[in-house]
Amino acid sequence: MRIGVLLLHGLTGMPSELRPLEKFLQKNGIETEAPVLAGHGGTHLDLNRVKFKEWVDSARDSLTLLLKRVDRVFLCGLSMGGTIAAMLALEIPEQCAGLILLSPTLDYDGSNLDNLTHQRAFKSKTLRNVLHALTEYIPGFGDAFYWTETPPYGLKDKRLQAQITKSIEAAKIGQSNEFGLFRTYFSSLHQMKLLTDQFHQMASRVDCPVLILHSLEDTLASMNNATEMYKSLGSQDKRLIAFTGCDHVMTLDLQRHFVLKRVGEFIARITDHEIIAPRKSNPVWSFEICDRLSEEGSLFFNNFITHNPDYLAAQKALIQSKTVECQGSHLEIKENNRVKAVMPLFAVTGRTLTVGYSQKRWSQDFNQPVENFTVKYLLYSFLNNIAKSIKAVHICLINGQILNKNQVTKAQYANQTSLVAEKKR
Repeated sequence: MRIGVLLLHGLTGMPSELRPLEKFLQKNGIETEAPVLAGHGGTHLDLNRVKFKEWVDSARDSLTLLLKRVDRVFLCGLSMGGTIAAMLALEIPEQCAGLILLSPTLDYDGSNLDNLTHQRAFKSKTLRNVLHALTEYIPGFGDAFYWTETPPYGLKDKRLQAQITKSIEAAKIGQSNEFGLFRTYFSSLHQMKLLTDQFHQMASRVDCPVLILHSLEDTLASMNNATEMYKSLGSQDKRLIAFTGCDHVMTLDLQRHFVLKRVGEFIARITDHEIIAPRKSNPVWSFEICDRLSEEGSLFFNNFITHNPDYLAAQKALIQSKTVECQGSHLEIKENNRVKAVMPLFAVTGRTLTVGYSQKRWSQDFNQPVENFTVKYLLYSFLNNIAKSIKAVHICLINGQILNKNQVTKAQYANQTSLVAEKKR
C-alpha cells in the first residue's frame, strides 16, 4: 500500500516550517506534498487579498496531486494548517488514514501577545468581535491593524531566533523570506476566524484517527486550542500529547525529534508501515490524553490496580453516586517516552473533573523539579485546561480532595512557578 502525507503550513508561514518532517517521511518511503497556501510566499498585500476558501482550495489541489500517487493519505497541518487538514479529511473519508495536528491554532491567545500594549489588546474577545464586524462590512478596514512578531517567534531554539531577527526587517516592510511573514494583519485574522467557524460546524463528523501535539510552552497559541480541538473532533481514536521543551513551531524547534518520533509511531500503528525513528532526543515530559491506553500504559495501569485494590472501590462508588460524563478517558504521563503514571479522568455532573489517582501516590510520584518547573505544576496546568474545555470548575482526586495551585508546587520553587504562571495567563 502506497502512503502519502499532505503537509500544510500555518498562517503567514511557509512549507520550510515542515521541512524536517517532510525529509523524515521521505526517508521512510512516504510520499509527501507541501504546498504554499494561496496568498503566501509573497508580500503581506498578497495575503490580505486572499479569502480563506482560497487557502482550502490550494490545499485541496495539492491533495488531488498526492492522491494520484498513493492509496491512502495522512493530512498533517501546523498551526492554522491543522484546521484546513481537518476540513479536508471530511472530503476523502475512504482515503484518509489519519489526521495529524501540530500546534493547532483556532485562536492566537498565547503569552507573546502580551509583549506590547497594542498586541495585548488583540487578546480581548470584545475588541476582536468589534474588529471582525468592521472588517466584514468596511472594505480595507482589516488592512489598517496588524502586529509584527517579537522574539521568541514561536521558537525556543536561540540559533533560529537569531536568524529570524536578521530577517525581520524584510518582514516589517511586507516582504516574505524563507521563514514566512512576521507581520499579521487583521484582515488575515478575520479570514482565519471564518475558517475556524466553518471548522466548528463540521468537526463532529471527523471520525478518522487523530494525533494532536501541542507544547505546554507555546507562546503563540495556548493549550486551550489543543483541548478545544480534541473535544470538537468526533473521532473515537484520538490522542492529545502536551509536552515540554519547545514552542509553537515544533517541527523546527528543540523537540523536533520527539515530534518526528510520535508522528512516525502514529503512521506505523495505523498502516503497519515500518518507520525508522530518529536517534536523537532531548529530555521531555509529556502528558497524553487518550480514549484508549497504549500497550505500556495498559500494563502500568493493571499493575497499579493490582497493588491498589481500594482504587476500584473508589471508582465504583464515584460512578454509582454521581453522573459521570467522560468516563473512559485516560491521561498517560511519560518521561522520555516511558510511562510514569496513568490517571483515569471523570467529568462529574459537568462541574468537577475527577482524577483517578490516590493522594499518597500523587505526592510520591510528582514531587520533583524539571527544567525550572515542577512536574506537578505542569500536570495541574494541563488538567486545568481539560477542566476548562468541559466547563468544569474544580479538579479533585478520586478520594474527593480538591486540588489547587498551592498543593501542586514546592515551596523552594515558588518564585520559578509564579513566573511560569504569569506566562501561562
